[in-house]
Parts: sequence; structure tokens; C-alpha cells
Amino acid sequence: MIQRVLNSKNFLAVLLALLTGTALYFKVPWPMTTAIVSQTWNEYFLRLIALRDPWTYATLKASYHIMLFTTPYIGFSFVLSALYIFTLRPRRAGKPQPLRIEPTLPRIRHVAIQPPLISCLRGLLTTEFRLDSGTTQVVGYHEVFLVAVLVAVRLAIQGK
Repeated sequence: MIQRVLNSKNFLAVLLALLTGTALYFKVPWPMTTAIVSQTWNEYFLRLIALRDPWTYATLKASYHIMLFTTPYIGFSFVLSALYIFTLRPRRAGKPQPLRIEPTLPRIRHVAIQPPLISCLRGLLTTEFRLDSGTTQVVGYHEVFLVAVLVAVRLAIQGK
């Protein structure tokens, strides 16, 4: 029974907030009376706001009435969530489940068919370079980039 109530905690929080908000609406009304003379300083300032800026006064009054209902909802929602978390814990500790062993499948090697352009570029990037000392060397992609940067720097220094 308690689990069913706590599972519908949002509905219960709304219902309790409606009851509490209605009680507060009649118990603690908007602090403006119909008397001609203000009885408190708060009422005096509210009348001044009502005369100077009626829209601000209406906004203050509406937000007061809205907060009469939303503040209890936040409180009840918090309390019911805490009850839900701390009272509905599993009673027994769960047993560790054994790991499921899946059959291993042979790996199929991925063979990619490369377009001709990429093959040509790879052939160009992995190539032999003749060094200044007259020896030849096969270099890879990152070394080609480094050689290209060095050649560009050398040409820039020479002013070509």
C-alpha cells in the first residue's frame, strides 16, 4: 500500500499542495484590507505601489497567490522523494550474477577496396627520396609531411 502511494508521489504532492495552499489562502490572505486608512507599513507601501504602478501591484499580488500553492508543492515533493529513496530500498543484498561467456567468433579481416586516387596518393606519399648525401631512403606518411615542411622552409629562406 505504501509503495503504491510513494510511487505516485507527484500526484500526492499536488493534492497536498492544493489543500495546504487553499488553507493558506484563507488563513494568510493578501495583506491589503479594504479600510480607507492603512493599518500597517506593509499595507501603506502596497497602496503606494498600487497607485504608482498598477501592473507591478497586480504582478506582486498574482505571484503571492501562486507562491501560496507552489511552495508547499516543492516541500511535499522533497519530503515524498526522500521517503521514496530511504524507505523503498531493497531488503536483501543482490547476489552477484555470474559472467556470461559468449562464444568467440573468428575475426574476419576487413578488406577495403580503395579508390584509385587514394592508391595513387599513397604511392606518392610512400616513396624514395634522394638525400643530399646521395643515399636513397623509403619514408612513410608522417616523414613525407616533415620533409615537405622542411623543403617549404628551405625555399622560404632562399626566397623562392
